[in-house]
Amino acid sequence: MSDPGKAEKLGRRLVDGLLSAVLPEKEKVPAETVRDVLAKPGACALFLFERSRMGDVLLQTPVLANLKASFPGLRLCAVARGYNAPALAEHPDLERLLVFPDAGLGKPGQLLKFWREFRRPWDVVFVMSAGGASLTSALLARLSGARLIAGPGTEIFGKPYSRIFYSWESQPIPARGSRVDANLRILGALGVRIGSRRLRAGFSSSGEAKAWDFAQSLGGSGPIAAIHPGGAAHLSGRIAAPELFASVAKSLNKAGVRVVAVKGPNEAESVSRLKALAGLELPVAALDLDGLKAFFSMARLLVSNDGGTMHLAAAMGASVLALFSATDPEVWASEGVVPVDLRGRDWRAAEIEVTGLALKLIEPRAPAAS
Repeated sequence: MSDPGKAEKLGRRLVDGLLSAVLPEKEKVPAETVRDVLAKPGACALFLFERSRMGDVLLQTPVLANLKASFPGLRLCAVARGYNAPALAEHPDLERLLVFPDAGLGKPGQLLKFWREFRRPWDVVFVMSAGGASLTSALLARLSGARLIAGPGTEIFGKPYSRIFYSWESQPIPARGSRVDANLRILGALGVRIGSRRLRAGFSSSGEAKAWDFAQSLGGSGPIAAIHPGGAAHLSGRIAAPELFASVAKSLNKAGVRVVAVKGPNEAESVSRLKALAGLELPVAALDLDGLKAFFSMARLLVSNDGGTMHLAAAMGASVLALFSATDPEVWASEGVVPVDLRGRDWRAAEIEVTGLALKLIEPRAPAAS
């Protein structure tokens, strides 16, 4: 039986040799050159989010907003995988979204269609690597026909391949500290002014109609609070005790709030348990991602675990009460998110704090000072 470790090392050596032989090192330019190109009338920048998960993608959206604020005439486009593209669909700062097929080489027809839309003389391609360094993204950038390629310094297979692929590179994204601030470092290194740190997303008129129909079906007139007790399978270690979510649901319901459960794929069990523990027949927002984004724009509060749903609601302007059971809120909480650090705490010890914060956040927001 072959050794997978040896096969992987052999594959890396082959890739290393091919890249070194085929791709000469990219000519380097200073930050001023990148800024000049971005400021050119009609310039178009492409962002590659090929590897990032939904939450990682949303945490990078402040880069789009700040770049657009500094270069109002700049046209922004993006590439995302099929599984995370819905998070960027209808984004207010994007002119176009290209979807890289999840099947890759397994679906040559889809790949050919993508290639025809992708291959063009972009002015600047930004390789976004929040989800980790991606050789696919780096190769796409080199093959895109872009005039300039920019991104944070990264290592692929333990080697600084960003020197081969990038015209300009910033410092690598640090593992510690706010992920939003870390993502914005590329703009700081370019000398671009950084203003808003809020995540952004958008929705279609169809998504708005679905969300509106669901909101109307709730009846009543109280504020809407959504509770998402579950999470993706790979985030199972981040899920807080269901009893804590049930306690929040009961407290909000008692206060006249219209409480809704949010159910993602394969999360029927967590929602059923929430209902049973709370003793409430909660309506379930089983909407697609487009409809869910629109619904979060109508809701006043989301209570959830750390994960993509948390970032989605924050991007739509809802207040978010996020329960961090295994991850660091200083890294993953963004603007609009009120974090509760549950690491090393029993849910009973946090119950009063969490329910109190939920009741406070659901209160009507004071109008902005004129």
